[in-house]
Amino acid sequence: MTSAGRLEALVAVVTGGASGIGRATAEAMARQGAFVVVADRDTDRAAEVAAGIRTEGGGAGSVPVDIADESSVTSMVEQLVVDHGAVDVLVNSAAITDRAHQARDTTVVDMELSVWNRTLAVDLTGTMLVCKHVLPLMVAQGSGSVVNVSSNSALGGDLGLSGYAAAKAGVNSLTRSIATAYGKSGIRCNTVSPAAIRGPTFAASVPPPLIEAMQANCLLPYLGVPSDVADAIVFLASAEARFVTGQVLCVDGGLLSHLPHVADLRRLGLASAVPAADGRSLRE
Repeated sequence: MTSAGRLEALVAVVTGGASGIGRATAEAMARQGAFVVVADRDTDRAAEVAAGIRTEGGGAGSVPVDIADESSVTSMVEQLVVDHGAVDVLVNSAAITDRAHQARDTTVVDMELSVWNRTLAVDLTGTMLVCKHVLPLMVAQGSGSVVNVSSNSALGGDLGLSGYAAAKAGVNSLTRSIATAYGKSGIRCNTVSPAAIRGPTFAASVPPPLIEAMQANCLLPYLGVPSDVADAIVFLASAEARFVTGQVLCVDGGLLSHLPHVADLRRLGLASAVPAADGRSLRE
């Protein structure tokens, strides 16, 4: 860790910072000079992440929060004011990652209402609640950057995760609303939209055929890892993105930038047979 960088001397709060993209973001921001507050329901792991950052020479602390509980969010913000007086960067990375819950988040016909309600309560309303209580601090200081973590599930239909997709689509819209309402107060708000990311439990929890399909549809020869998303978040949070707001940045290896049949053409060995506009093969 170093004390100099793109986020030097800034206070950054990362919800969901105890694991996955949130943890990678907390570590990346600390390397860029921010004092990072790791906010998570899992207080032990959040404290471990903060301790690891300090061991590497960075500045970090941790705070408990359940983003779906407004009283918990207000308690977190009150603690932030006492400890730091300001919040310069907010990263909303917390979301439901429980595999059992996600397995019940299916189609709208089959899904239990309780699953839908819980998904939106955490993945959408939770993000709103954190913004609701942190934004006044940013308005008071006349500056701030909010980066929300969404998903490509919000940008295209799938065979399941209907609640998750709807919640993340809401996050995208919320991002634009915040950017519009608070831009004149010096606050920027953007979203990163990852595809499937190879986190620590990815290989154990995703069936090999599905990993194969994900890789086939990725334009790059590899799938992303948490640090790929974290680096994009650091950019959006930094002064290098000072004129970027209200945007959804896909960090997905080009997954959504091609036509749906591209992977099938490659699999069938037909990529070189696609006709150009003049009727010739593209490789003629």
